[in-house]
Amino acid sequence: MKKSEYIEQFLNFLSESEKAYNLAIQEKEELEKLESDYIHMLELEDLNYMQRSDLATELRDCLRERRKRKDIVEILEPIVLFRKDESNKKAFGKLTQLLGEVRKIERYHESRHYNKKVQK
Repeated sequence: MKKSEYIEQFLNFLSESEKAYNLAIQEKEELEKLESDYIHMLELEDLNYMQRSDLATELRDCLRERRKRKDIVEILEPIVLFRKDESNKKAFGKLTQLLGEVRKIERYHESRHYNKKVQK
């Protein structure tokens, strides 16, 4: 792997982390609404044993999915906050410049050739 690809992967990771973070927050909020629906159905509707059992299973599955999203949010939040910090924004810009410089050098090395001075 080229050195520029490592830098590019890191920059992509920072960008994708923010997108994944925002998506996980939205999904977590939707699952919280669904959880509320299930709880209110258990509380207010006149359900028989099988309906309550099925609803409890759906509630359990909903809670498990919500937990996954919540874990993603907790993991990605420090990364997103790091990227949004003003002092780190400058570093992010410098890393982008660094990527360009390294790519330029790599292209030069790939197309480099030697012109003979004596023998022709």
